Amino acid sequence: MSALFDHAARRRKRNRPIRSIEEGLSLSTALFAGGNHNEAFDLLEQMLLEGFTPGQDILVLAHDLFGKLEDRSRYALYQSRCYDFPIRPGDKVLDMGSGHIPFPLATHLADITFSDHALGRAGEPFRFVDGKPCYECSVESTPFADKEFDFVYCSHVLEHTADPEAACAELSRIAKRGYIETPAPSKDLFLNAAGVSGHKWAVDNRDGVLSFREYSPGQMECIGHGILQDMHNAPRTDREQAFSALVNLMARNLNTMLMWEGGIDVEVSPRRPRRGSEPARPLAAQASSGTASEVPERLSMVQGHLFYTPYVEDFYARHPGLEQSSFRTQMDELVGDAFSGIHILPPYLEPLGYDARLIVPNCRPAQEQWAREHGVPFPEGDWVRETTRMQLEEIAPDVLYFGDPAWFDSAFARRLTKRPRLLSGWRAANIPHDVDWTDYDLILSSLSGIRRAALDLGARAAEHFTPGFPAWYLDQIGETRQECDVVFSGQCTPTQHVQRNHLLTVIAKAAQKHGFSFRVHASPSDPELQKALAPHLRPPVFGIEMLKALRSGAISFDARGSIGLMNYAEGSGRDLAQKESANMRVFETLGAGTFLLTEPYDNITAMFEPGRELETFADEKELVDKILYYLAHPREREDIARRGRMRCLGEHEMGIKAKLFDSYVRRHIRAASN
Repeated sequence: MSALFDHAARRRKRNRPIRSIEEGLSLSTALFAGGNHNEAFDLLEQMLLEGFTPGQDILVLAHDLFGKLEDRSRYALYQSRCYDFPIRPGDKVLDMGSGHIPFPLATHLADITFSDHALGRAGEPFRFVDGKPCYECSVESTPFADKEFDFVYCSHVLEHTADPEAACAELSRIAKRGYIETPAPSKDLFLNAAGVSGHKWAVDNRDGVLSFREYSPGQMECIGHGILQDMHNAPRTDREQAFSALVNLMARNLNTMLMWEGGIDVEVSPRRPRRGSEPARPLAAQASSGTASEVPERLSMVQGHLFYTPYVEDFYARHPGLEQSSFRTQMDELVGDAFSGIHILPPYLEPLGYDARLIVPNCRPAQEQWAREHGVPFPEGDWVRETTRMQLEEIAPDVLYFGDPAWFDSAFARRLTKRPRLLSGWRAANIPHDVDWTDYDLILSSLSGIRRAALDLGARAAEHFTPGFPAWYLDQIGETRQECDVVFSGQCTPTQHVQRNHLLTVIAKAAQKHGFSFRVHASPSDPELQKALAPHLRPPVFGIEMLKALRSGAISFDARGSIGLMNYAEGSGRDLAQKESANMRVFETLGAGTFLLTEPYDNITAMFEPGRELETFADEKELVDKILYYLAHPREREDIARRGRMRCLGEHEMGIKAKLFDSYVRRHIRAASN
């Protein structure tokens, strides 16, 4: 989790076409003079890495520009070039170990001592800042409440701590997210810093895990002389200035950095007993619960989730012969193809104490294979429900979770000879007005109207739950190239997507008028819509291919369909969505890292910040205006997309959703047993 959030938070640097070193040095100077400090240093770094010569001239200019910065914090020198810090207006931000150069975005400051200026500050006095409360405490034990801070900044502190696990657990406890930096072991070595500065630990970031390795007495001696440190701190010649600039310009290679969300994963070697000989508890458990807890009861769980029939047909067409493979192999391949993956929970529940498996009831090849493996005839007639019933009788799960509880209603549940301890379902689509949910213990939905309707239809409880984004998708998507300006992938039915269809035609007309490219991955059944979109239509795509299609657009468009409590016999319904949206595309688009332009529903703006993490439009004119604006401002668009991905991975990653699902399951099982 930390590795993904850290990767998403990294600032994207712009490469500029430079023909000569003179042109590059001149442009860097102009960028700096115009206040674009990070872009100036980006360009100098680019020139250095591309081999422009003489390299010393590049570094001497960098040294001069570093010297002109009014803010001498590490944030200004290099951290803001490496990361987009996930700090929003109004956030409460703590600098833990602020010392004499506090983090400029901090609202609160803390340090181990205000008076002993030799401790970590080389004689420099602690800096108090008007309007920013200051606290004297250690990083291992602070006076703050759980998750009191939105963000905690802890730079060049943890290499000194006596107990890295306790320090990281405390940071995880008091803040929702944060940034950690220590010197890299190589920097300690060549700057001769470990022994001189009292660094106890060599710290590395190993795929999101902070690895602490205790320095031996011999390693503390480093290279044995501080000449390079002196050159860095007080350079005299051009060559020394070039060396000093290199330390800041290439800071990512010389410091261990981690941007984290939710909790910090830690490994320590050699491990030491905790204070008071308390055995250390895994950091992942500390971050999720905050307090020690008993090992959870292990539960068996089945999720039944219907897939679109066109997708199932397309999937097996792309995987000839797969229908002869085992049932388990077919399920694994389906999960790996990522269709509806933002709803599929079993892969993430094993570490939380579950024996969890997935059934796709309407996937006939897999269901036929299951029947063959169990020596039972494949049922005639309603084979979808009947094969599912047979599987559930064989498994007898503690927890049964249906992605379509309208299809698998209480009448189906009452046919099971062994009732699950918890019968639950997810719904964010139309509901038949006469569906029976009296046997359901729990209905999950992202729409408040559906949660209220669920109780009216007999469910014992309803809880708020949203889809998530599987982080492993990022490797599958890869570095997909941007190939079109605006992209849409999804359904456009004539009854449920009237407004969406209209807006698609608005974009199509604007594309023709203004000359931007537009792709619609869909199969509209309405002839008029098909005619209007004909130049832009592409085949429907699913799973990973759909995510790649979204990623291939500069802008991804989204508009919600209608969702209601439907009386199909009378052709009427009551709106259940109202001012909320439940579109999977929000999470799929943002997780994939694409700029999203969507409608301004209340729950969208509660999850993601418009103008910062996505963008919204109120009407047709604003839709077209914003398409044109963001196509003309790619840097702004890409920054919003990057922050949207960061927020999506930080708060809506599937592992996080699995923990929330687990908390609901165990709470409602306990309630049912009392």
